[in-house]
Amino acid sequence: MQADDLDILQVSVPQQAVFHIPFLRMPSLPTKAEWKGYLASLLICAITTLFAVPFKETLELTNIVMFFLLAVACIAVR
Repeated sequence: MQADDLDILQVSVPQQAVFHIPFLRMPSLPTKAEWKGYLASLLICAITTLFAVPFKETLELTNIVMFFLLAVACIAVR
């Protein structure tokens, strides 16, 4: 069996690039401004939860999830 229409392309790189290990930095602690953003996000999610609890019996779960989706969209816009 022969494959006349099969092409083989061999790609090579320099030897020093093969064994190169990149330097990985450890992530730093969040700054004060980032902590404020995290706290605001947590607060928005908590308010959304408190808002959604009374609707648990009257709305379908998919509609309640839309409240949380709106909250996440608001957080992302910030």
